[in-house]
Amino acid sequence: SGFNVSILCASVFFTLKFFFKRRKLVPTLISFIAIVFYTALADFSSSIIRASVFLVLALIGNLIEKKAKILPTISLITILFFIFNPI
Repeated sequence: SGFNVSILCASVFFTLKFFFKRRKLVPTLISFIAIVFYTALADFSSSIIRASVFLVLALIGNLIEKKAKILPTISLITILFFIFNPI
């Protein structure tokens, strides 16, 4: 489920952030790779894709030091889902 993706991303990100204290790029990129790998491993189910997109947007926001606002982010994800998978 999507919750498993968030647990994986948080554990990878915060573990690597402990080792790379001054760099945000390395933990973000490795977390992104872990998200893509887990999404592929779980056969791209819709709940996992939804959580993965949200986490990728949150990681990008963290990288550029912007906080993700929940409602616009969920709205963007919903619009993207309707564009790419309408049914």
